[in-house]
Amino acid sequence: MYYYRKRRIGGRVVSEYVGGGVVGELAALQGECDRFKRVDQRKADRLTREEMRTLDRQVDEVAELIRAVTQGVLLATGHHTHKGQWRKRRDG
Repeated sequence: MYYYRKRRIGGRVVSEYVGGGVVGELAALQGECDRFKRVDQRKADRLTREEMRTLDRQVDEVAELIRAVTQGVLLATGHHTHKGQWRKRRDG
């Protein structure tokens, strides 16, 4: 039994002879362990990204509520927007 490992070098996939017999089997087991670790890490990264997206959505919702409340308070106290800035209305 012989074990070859595939590696990417400069954009090309290259076969690398690792060994035969016991050495080949150990290298194959090590390669399999490494693959499982990478799969687990990708799953953990995906879960982290999903959690961050959920938190971002929640923060956006809270920020929108704060904007709406602030706008309501400013309008109720006699302010208006002029060129994107809130200003107090002049008493005419």
